Amino acid sequence: MLYALISAVLTLVSIFASGMVTIYALIGVAFFMSIMFPTIFSLGIAGLGKDTKLGSSLIVMSIVGGAFLPPVLGLISDATHNIQYGYLVPFLCFLVVFYFGWKGWKPNHIEKELSLEV
Repeated sequence: MLYALISAVLTLVSIFASGMVTIYALIGVAFFMSIMFPTIFSLGIAGLGKDTKLGSSLIVMSIVGGAFLPPVLGLISDATHNIQYGYLVPFLCFLVVFYFGWKGWKPNHIEKELSLEV
């Protein structure tokens, strides 16, 4: 949740700043984004029990967003004549990841279930 929030803020910086600050912000986004998928995957399949294989395959298949979202970024960039505005797309994605970390993941439920499995 924290890394998604930091990535969202850095994405806003990359949209509205200028010069080298935008480059550093995008490098920061890549750094904080690097841990997101493994964490989302682990938390997403925790507690699925017999449905773990199905859940993990659905999460892996959801990576296809990486194929659909860059063209949307390009469309926004072309329409606004500013590539920086296209970064609203990953900004919205980071908000979704933030929401998952905030509301979607239930640590108490997972801890109880994991303690029963041990």
